[in-house]
Amino acid sequence: MIDETFIPPHRCPRCNYRMDCTTDAYGEAKPKEGDVSICLMCGGLMVFNADLTVRKPTKEENLRFQSDPSIMRAQIMAAHITGAKPRQKKSGQPD
Repeated sequence: MIDETFIPPHRCPRCNYRMDCTTDAYGEAKPKEGDVSICLMCGGLMVFNADLTVRKPTKEENLRFQSDPSIMRAQIMAAHITGAKPRQKKSGQPD
């Protein structure tokens, strides 16, 4: 069973979609600072802050995320479920 975790309302830094809950794609983990989140509207990656709001990943985080197979699978799964099309950011390309 997948549990929802209610979080402070915030907006995706990429598409401005309003979010107020999250789920773990692979189990029942609760988000914590530094965890990755995927916007189900645009497929953009975000990182949780300590207060469970989100921020854009740093360049270093983006590079690490792009080479993490579990994150890539989660993006593909989210795109399949919602019809979103995650974009692949090329190294050195601005946000």
